[in-house]
Amino acid sequence: MRNSDIIQNILQEAQNSNYLINPGSNKMYGDLKKMYWWPVKAKNQVPSRLLQPIMILEWKWERVKMDFISRLPLSPRKKDAI
Repeated sequence: MRNSDIIQNILQEAQNSNYLINPGSNKMYGDLKKMYWWPVKAKNQVPSRLLQPIMILEWKWERVKMDFISRLPLSPRKKDAI
């Protein structure tokens, strides 16, 4: 039996068991995580790169950025942007 078959059996048993009350997927995941461990596929992960230094500003107002949000529901003062 391959590892992926074993993992599928464990997950199906946990989900379909008559003895298990499933209050939510997070709870079931937490319970399974305490009892079982298997490696996670790394094929879809982005390869890590060298860290980039953060630019340290010399003056606190040297660079300021602002975000604008518009098309919001109208406020009591008839405004639709932040």
